[in-house]
Amino acid sequence: MTEYTDANSYPFSSVSPVTLIYKNPYSSRITGIFENIELSGKRSKNLVLKLKNIDQVDHNVDVKLILPNELSSDITEKIINVESKEEKDVVFKISNFASLEGSSYVVLALIEYEDNYHYSSLASGMIGIVENKGMNVPKWIPISILIIVVIIFIILQVKSKIRFEFKRKKKK
Repeated sequence: MTEYTDANSYPFSSVSPVTLIYKNPYSSRITGIFENIELSGKRSKNLVLKLKNIDQVDHNVDVKLILPNELSSDITEKIINVESKEEKDVVFKISNFASLEGSSYVVLALIEYEDNYHYSSLASGMIGIVENKGMNVPKWIPISILIIVVIIFIILQVKSKIRFEFKRKKKK
């Protein structure tokens, strides 16, 4: 993880993968691909990691989510059983903790399992922080609507009373 600040001294962080091969390089038979997402405001959203087991045997896979400091997750580690030739979704609930609109963040997942040797692979994805698209309605619109509804209600009440009086006078 790299931590830095912008010109306004606002802190940022970034994660980047580093691989280390010890003795013999063994290729993992489990791969992962993230579905990129966009977050707005403080709302949470599901970040989906698609795991694929291209091996002939099942594997118990340890998935560790690696996030920059500005994002948070309900859980950062899951152990998943992925059967032979199976694709499985791993879902993490992600929320904006301290990121700024317009920023993009790399997220990583470390995918590991043991089978006589230690195997690992990395998956990376992007999370974009977008403008909160809540109800950006000018304040005068709801007030105007309320006033119009009240005026209509008063007009209907007055009309109803006039009709009632008119019918009463006709009966006399």
